[in-house]
Amino acid sequence: MIRFLFCLFLVGCAFAASPKTVFESKTPFAPAVLFGHLDSIGRNGNWMEWDSFGVQDKEIEAILKGEKQVQTCWLMQEPSQKPLLAVLTKKGSGAKLAFYELGKVGESPVPLSIHQTLDQGVVFRDYEEVSVGVFQHLDQPSLKAFVTSSGIRFTYSNPDKETLEFTPNYKLLSDLEKRNAVSDYKAFFEYEYSLMLRAFLQSTRGIFNWQAWHWYNPNWRGSAFISDREIQAMLESGTKPAEFRLFYTRATSGETIEMKTNGNGFYTLEIRK
Repeated sequence: MIRFLFCLFLVGCAFAASPKTVFESKTPFAPAVLFGHLDSIGRNGNWMEWDSFGVQDKEIEAILKGEKQVQTCWLMQEPSQKPLLAVLTKKGSGAKLAFYELGKVGESPVPLSIHQTLDQGVVFRDYEEVSVGVFQHLDQPSLKAFVTSSGIRFTYSNPDKETLEFTPNYKLLSDLEKRNAVSDYKAFFEYEYSLMLRAFLQSTRGIFNWQAWHWYNPNWRGSAFISDREIQAMLESGTKPAEFRLFYTRATSGETIEMKTNGNGFYTLEIRK
């Protein structure tokens, strides 16, 4: 029995996650140094901050259980590489930043929900309240949030030099050309959607149960994201809409969540009760 338990201990140690890279400091990392380390390992990729209020993926929980005095962590998922997890912990009077390489993350989708109690100081920690119920991002003045009794409306403006071209003669195209047109629009909308996620979701915290990376996952967003059929119907209409609705769903408690773009650098996220 003793030998059997000892073997189990060895197996557990063999599969314990080890960091790929570690940075340590005798004092807390200065912000510029901290994000410099993230950029150096992530090669300026999209690091998404973990939300302690959100759904906890078992793959990340397994790593965090092995760390002590966790302060926060970030996940980066790029198509060409394995997911990376950066974990910031307190170490004595200093700090440690450890990077882990993961397999798949978030394989068990859950319904989208909104926390019923929102803490303004948590949600808008990177904003300032410029007037009653109006919040402006500290680094991006064109990113704003308008809070009312009926919900929250986010807006972000970054106009493009060129407007989105529309295909007025879609019905006259061959089947292959039609499929290519739909595919091109889908790729453009994916890009626009990612901009909205960075602007709205990754600048706030503690609103939704989904982590930032869950919003990118097709298995989590499901039918809430604009479909090929919707894009095809839009092109067949022959009329370019004033806005394109890229995401729409209802939260578990009934709120509607909607993301729109005008195709020329103006974006909105509306959360309505």
